[in-house]
Amino acid sequence: MPYCWNSNYLLALIIVKTIPSSVLFLIVACSSVALSAGELKQVEKPAEKTALDLLSYECDYGLKSDFKEKGGRLGGQDMLSNNFSYGHRFLISGQWYFRAGVRYERYDFGGSPLAPVPSKLQAAAGVLAVEYVEQGVAGAALELYPGAYFENQIHGSSSFDIPWDIYSGFVIKDKKYYGIVGLSGALNNSVPVVPIVGVIWLVSDKTRAELVFPKSSLIYNPNDDWELRMVGELTGGGYRTGDNADPDLNHAVVQYYDERASVQATYSGFKPFQVTLGAGYIFQRTFDYFRLHTSFNTGGTPFFKLGIGAQF
Repeated sequence: MPYCWNSNYLLALIIVKTIPSSVLFLIVACSSVALSAGELKQVEKPAEKTALDLLSYECDYGLKSDFKEKGGRLGGQDMLSNNFSYGHRFLISGQWYFRAGVRYERYDFGGSPLAPVPSKLQAAAGVLAVEYVEQGVAGAALELYPGAYFENQIHGSSSFDIPWDIYSGFVIKDKKYYGIVGLSGALNNSVPVVPIVGVIWLVSDKTRAELVFPKSSLIYNPNDDWELRMVGELTGGGYRTGDNADPDLNHAVVQYYDERASVQATYSGFKPFQVTLGAGYIFQRTFDYFRLHTSFNTGGTPFFKLGIGAQF
């Protein structure tokens, strides 16, 4: 993922990752243009039973990197993130499902930086979605994530947000090219609504390119049990902070995000579980107090990933 784009554009793109949408007329159109998810992974594949329970855990660790402001005199910090989610699908009709669940995510920032940035950021939210599912993958969906997005304590309604997104896939050229369009937004992001746009190219039966913002991947499946990925992405979200050494930043909204690239390997031979290991490089991490026109940025650093998921 290029990391030379201006920060406002990066901020808009990160919203696409961390939040979901509400323009209902798009979800009606989804039924006629929903992607054949099986074709996205393999052109010819027998139909499979739709998983009703979805479980996911991811852990990332980024090594220490120094802040760029004031010539690096603000010190540095490392980053540990944990993300857990669970959802259950309820059949509505045909291939349409209602999905309800929970999600918890947390960033911990170590070290002793002099920069007035949070020591942690976390979110505890519900998951509400209506989705069109084919061969185990949502080809169209409306998703809501209402909950508390905060640092150390929940400060009433000011910590509440409803990240959302709505998207659908459509055929450009059957069994070759597919498009994805949608919208995404949240209350605590500097750009409240941004588009989701991308193309999926089935290069061969075992290789595909997912050129979708804010996460693009080149994927190779040597067999049914292994998946190898090269990934460029933006990760993060918007949060209400707590007390700060700088009184101007007390209880302010901060948008945290990073720009990264990685290689990942996923093994799914232990049905219904999947295990992912990855390593890569974070080009920059940003704490953007956009309502106060103040931001802090760290330099680059390596990071490592562990993921465990299950669908049953």
